[in-house]
Amino acid sequence: FTKQVSFLNVLMMLRTLQMGKKPEFLADMLIDGGLISKQAMLKAFTNPTKLIPKLSLIDKTFANMYDKFLAGQSSLSALEKTSDDVLLSVFKPFYYKPVNIENLAAYILTTQRQGAAIRLVMAAKASGASQDDINERMRAISVK
Repeated sequence: FTKQVSFLNVLMMLRTLQMGKKPEFLADMLIDGGLISKQAMLKAFTNPTKLIPKLSLIDKTFANMYDKFLAGQSSLSALEKTSDDVLLSVFKPFYYKPVNIENLAAYILTTQRQGAAIRLVMAAKASGASQDDINERMRAISVK
């Protein structure tokens, strides 16, 4: 799960930047145990492109989507979906084996993704978004 922690830290950094907060705000949220140190994350706060080489070593698909996000060619929700897809892809070979620990891990990740979908719908309804907008967002985060 070190890859998941790394992705979560990157996503939190980007959300913190979007909110216009300072690095100190991010420092309190970063999770230990990722493949990118907290210090590296905080250094990249002022220049997020610094993370691209480190992310490429972790996962090229995520790094490419991160680069597209920084270039304004993708959304943060697309980057979140990419992180979920990358994490779940590890477990695809085990989907048809009836009993193993990998299925449990895949179940946990899938349940987290479903929780995110529920939070998205609730937040969209609370903000007065139209049903079409909500459906579009749900399609954007759906599992491959």
